[in-house]
Amino acid sequence: MIQDFLELPFALENTSSYLTYRSSTLSEWEFISEIAERADIGLLFDVNNVYVSAYNHGFDAETFIRSVPHSRIWQIHLAGHTNLGKYIIDTHRGSVIDAVLELYRQTIVLTGGVSTLIEWDDEIPELSVLLAEAERARRVRDEALALREGRALPPAVTSVPAPVAASDAAVWRQGGPRESAAGEAIR
Repeated sequence: MIQDFLELPFALENTSSYLTYRSSTLSEWEFISEIAERADIGLLFDVNNVYVSAYNHGFDAETFIRSVPHSRIWQIHLAGHTNLGKYIIDTHRGSVIDAVLELYRQTIVLTGGVSTLIEWDDEIPELSVLLAEAERARRVRDEALALREGRALPPAVTSVPAPVAASDAAVWRQGGPRESAAGEAIR
């Protein structure tokens, strides 16, 4: 096993996918679960990748989240993406959308307090926007932990917090231009 060779714990991230194989016999969640169990490794569970793949292939993201081995999730990843209409691409650009935060909430209810990383690698905004995004995720995590522990939520906490204020919209945006194979920007 890789962990024996490295003499260190090892974890694997679930990927976002854009095509399906005709001869697939396992769903994506069954495949990642089998790898984690057979190799006895952890998961870097990317909730945005679950959302992207579910959108691209038409499967239920909540089924994916409910079906993986929760005890193997060592860290959760959140990110923005670019919605091109027919497909979504995991670009790590822009704010985490509410639907991904809701899947994150469901994941935390199942896993408990797991370390979370927000990936924002493209068109990185001002620090205040990043801190606001981290606070949104923190509030969702706290709500999920309260639900997991059977504690009542404070009256003001009823849904996923709104994204950053509209005044910050010029600093960042969801989506944006993509590049052609020749490197030109397509709007």
